[in-house]
Amino acid sequence: MPNGRIIVNCGGTSGASEVDPKSVDRKSFSDGSWVQNSTIKALSIAFPGQISWKRMPKDNGANFLALTGPMPDLDSWSTMVPEPLSANVKQWRPCEEIEA
Repeated sequence: MPNGRIIVNCGGTSGASEVDPKSVDRKSFSDGSWVQNSTIKALSIAFPGQISWKRMPKDNGANFLALTGPMPDLDSWSTMVPEPLSANVKQWRPCEEIEA
């Protein structure tokens, strides 16, 4: 669909041992945990500069979620969803490009 987005439940981490530290620009992400998820890594390569991510709370599976498209305006988005969801909207972070 034109101007559509894809949101993906990417599961948990694949494990730090699968992350190649030479292929990751350590300055390009806030906490680095998204790089341990192979699905988000693949999406960030397929859609360079167009992936946002967030980690679900441990009691909700600690899965990663990915969203395609430009980083949304989190303040505006937060006001459009019901209260239980509005605080979680602001947890989305952009994925910076990594080398393929």
